[in-house]
Order: sequence, then structure tokens, then C-alpha cells
Amino acid sequence: MPAKLFSKKYLHLIGGVLGVLGIFFVAARLYKYADQISIAHFSSREIFWMVLAVCVYGAANVLLALAWQKILAFFDAPVATPWAIRAYGVSQLAKYVPGNIFQFAGRQAIGMAAGLEARALLKSTLYELGLLALVGACYGILALPLLLGWLTGWMALLLFIATISALAWGIHHFFSAKLAAAWGMHTLFLLVSGLIFWLILQNISHATPLPVAGVAGAYVLAWLIGLVTPGAPAGVGVREAVLLFLLGAWVPPGQLVFTIVVGRMMTVIGDLLFFGVSCAMKRSPA
Repeated sequence: MPAKLFSKKYLHLIGGVLGVLGIFFVAARLYKYADQISIAHFSSREIFWMVLAVCVYGAANVLLALAWQKILAFFDAPVATPWAIRAYGVSQLAKYVPGNIFQFAGRQAIGMAAGLEARALLKSTLYELGLLALVGACYGILALPLLLGWLTGWMALLLFIATISALAWGIHHFFSAKLAAAWGMHTLFLLVSGLIFWLILQNISHATPLPVAGVAGAYVLAWLIGLVTPGAPAGVGVREAVLLFLLGAWVPPGQLVFTIVVGRMMTVIGDLLFFGVSCAMKRSPA
């Protein structure tokens, strides 16, 4: 067997094994959540909003795949849209494997097996993490009114829009329109994620009307801290602790913890839905 074919065979194997491991850990996570949540406690209206949240979140993952495609194009490694979605979706479940790095390893293996340059794939991951971290930090601006009484929600929103827009212009002007497009997709994905959490929190906790921008900003900031915390699979534990700190004064702790668990279950099912759709996508990167 030629060395190149031998390598591709094992790269495909690595990608497949990480995907299967991801499914295993997702199943374990869903079993854990099912033990904590009883569907009988929810009204038909609440179930409707939860199903909608799962579908919207699953579809929003496409934005991450398209952003990765743009970053690859920036490094002169263009790939077809269906393949980018498939590679991203199939590898994404591995983020639930303890270690918080296996989704990147799986994508690297899948890309190399498809003939993409290892260096371009590695750089695309580093740039993706950098862009996501920067966008997530910008969303933290929206959470500032939760901590600073003198800062209003509207002031934080205007500052957030100005910061996001200025950075988008800078990325386009000093780097590339492709990276600016990826920046926009990351911004939109995190916006959708934050709004979904606000929607779940508002409809399940039955608390007094909560500030949309503040809750969305708190969720994205918690997501970012979970993302950059080594070893936490998909930020589990870290994200919850940050949300309790930021929103504990707005929502009773018991209701907030319950909503966080429900939100976790929704995102896990959404990731599983995205995985299922991705498996049906085109296998060739051309």
C-alpha cells in the first residue's frame, strides 16, 4: 500500500473514532440531563419553544462551518460548502470528549485525509479560535450593566455595536474580506446562541422581564470562558458557574440552575441534529 494511501486510511480512521467518541459522550450527557429534567413539568408552550430552540441552534451551527470555510480560503485552501459543513459537523461532537481539543484534532484529520495541507488546517483552527475569542469578548460588553449600575443597557449596546463594527472594518482593511466574512458569521452565531438562552430563561424561569442584551452577553461571555478553559468538555461546569455569578441577582438560583441544565440539553441535541445533517453532505472537498 502506498504511504500516502496508508496515511489517508489512518487519518480517516482517527476522524471516525473521534466522531464515535463524541456520540458516546453526547449520549452520556443526554442521559444525565434526562435524569434531571422531566418533560411532564413543561407546558405545551414551553415544549414548543424548546423544540424551536433546538432547531434554530442546530441550523446556526452552519454559520461556524461557513466561517471555517472562509478562513481556509484565506489560507489558499478553498473547499466546497457541502464538504466544509460535513467536516465541521462530523468533528464537532468530539468537543464533548474530555480535553476540549478533540473537535480540532478530528477536523485536522478529516481535512488532511481529504488532501488539504496540514499547515493551512492548523492555521485555520488558530484563526478560528482567535476570532471567536475576540467576538466573545466583545459580547462581554453587553453584560457590563449586570455588574456596573451606572452603565445602562443602551449605552452597552451602542458600545458593543461600535466595537464590533470597528473590528470588522479593521479585519477587512488590514487582513482580508474573507476573514471579515468569518468575523460576521461568528458574530451572528453567538448572537443566535445568546438569544436562544434568553428565550429559554424567560419562558422557563417565569422571572420578571429580563434584559435581552444583558442576558445574551452574559451567556456568550460564559461560553467564551468555558471555551478557553483547558480540559472542560464543551465548557461544562465553567459556563454554569459564570452564569450563576452574572445572573444570580436577576433570577432565583434554583430556577437559574434548572434553566442552565435545560439550555445545555437543548444545545447538545442541536449539535446532534447538526451532526446528523452533516453526515449526509458531500464527502469531496472540491
